[in-house]
Amino acid sequence: MPRRAIGPVRRFATPFLAVLAYYALGVCTFSVMAASNIPGGGNVAQLIWQAVDHTSLLAVAAALAAGCWWV
Repeated sequence: MPRRAIGPVRRFATPFLAVLAYYALGVCTFSVMAASNIPGGGNVAQLIWQAVDHTSLLAVAAALAAGCWWV
């Protein structure tokens, strides 16, 4: 049985999702490290929200660029 060719959406989605997953991993790691350095402990969820709020446009732009470049 012949294999189907990968469509343009899938070729774009793979690098796009890879960049977004790497971004999410970095944000979560940064937030846990930042919360551990706050005296008395910090709220990890609040730090994640602030990090995403300040960097989300950059992350989407990087993911879109990676998706377009990879294709």
